[in-house]
Amino acid sequence: MGSVWPIRIQSMANTSTMDTHGSVAQAKRIVDAGGEIVRFTTQGQREALNMKSINAGLRSDGYNVPLVADVHFSSQTALAVAPIVEKVRINPGNFHKDHSEAVRQFRVLIKVCRDNGTAIRVGINHGSLGEYITNLYGNTPSAMAKAAIPEMEITTAATADMVKEAAEESVGLAESVVDLNMKTAADEGAGETEETVQLR
Repeated sequence: MGSVWPIRIQSMANTSTMDTHGSVAQAKRIVDAGGEIVRFTTQGQREALNMKSINAGLRSDGYNVPLVADVHFSSQTALAVAPIVEKVRINPGNFHKDHSEAVRQFRVLIKVCRDNGTAIRVGINHGSLGEYITNLYGNTPSAMAKAAIPEMEITTAATADMVKEAAEESVGLAESVVDLNMKTAADEGAGETEETVQLR
């Protein structure tokens, strides 16, 4: 998806992620209706681990649709689900009140996603701005733009370091790809900043 690739149709399930049968059934209906990506809310560790059952249930019936885990607050939940799904949606500002700790946890997640070929969607919205940003800029569109810059820098730096390490470790490295996509809202009412990172 993105760049020269076709626009993809994504839908989000409204089942409980702990309901394996119901989630698999609804994901199948989404695919049968033309959906190409299915997203599930992943509130905690239980839901993260049950994504494995949902994934297995779909694939056993021939549905190889990419799954997205929508993680709310916990970096530990993101780490648990990253090896299971094709994409993780996170807002790093929610990882920890202390900015340096949030950055550390974010770097760990980037490495896990890189190792598993999992895409990351990095988002910023009014509910996920860290205190270090709101103390300086308030809860405003400007604050969202300010918050996006360091997160993009962290992502770019971390992935560049990993590509360099991989190249040094493997002479036969064929390809390492980092795709950055960022969308910044222009107005306060509808805004969200989004960055999608594909590592493979």
